[in-house]
Amino acid sequence: MARRCPGFWPIVATRIPQFEAIKLMNSWAGHYAFNTFDQNAILGPHTTAEMITYGEYRSFDLSPFNFDRIERNQPFNEKAII
Repeated sequence: MARRCPGFWPIVATRIPQFEAIKLMNSWAGHYAFNTFDQNAILGPHTTAEMITYGEYRSFDLSPFNFDRIERNQPFNEKAII
C-alpha cells in the first residue's frame, strides 16, 4: 500500500502544485561516492599519514587500494556494494 510522507508532501505540494498528481511510494536519501574504476576507495601517499611518515603501511595493509591498481588495470572487486 502506497502512502505519502506526511512531513514532506504538504511542503512540496504547496510549492509545486503538479506534485499533487504524484504518489510517493518510498524514498531514500544519502551520499554514496565511489570511483568509476572499481567503486572502492583510492588510498596512497597523498592522504595516508603512515605512508607519508614511514613510507609503508604499519597498522593495516591498505596496499590493495593503492592508486597503481588503476595503472595496472587490476580492479579490487567488492562484492558487497549496494
